[in-house]
Amino acid sequence: MEISPEAMKLLAGYSWPGNVRELENAIERADTLSETELISAKELPENVKEGALASREEERLTFKAKTDEYEKGLILEKLRSTGWNISEAAKQLKLTRQDLQYKIKKYGLKKST
Repeated sequence: MEISPEAMKLLAGYSWPGNVRELENAIERADTLSETELISAKELPENVKEGALASREEERLTFKAKTDEYEKGLILEKLRSTGWNISEAAKQLKLTRQDLQYKIKKYGLKKST
């Protein structure tokens, strides 16, 4: 019995709260359902598929949160160095004034921060 690359990604991306027993049961179930010698993603239990996809989404959100935090820091640093001159900060950041104002509002930045 072999496991397709797609199924392997789902298996690797799932957290396996039931540990080895849950993994064994998932593989046995998929083996039983498979009509060939290859276990594909469609034979895996729904909770494994959904859990792996949710895990990927969490990773993506974590990346987004980190990049937002980095961007916020850069903007705040530039605003402070320009004495909160939005036009000058936008110019140095190579943003339009409107884009910078949007980001200031998005991140809730205030002159006192």
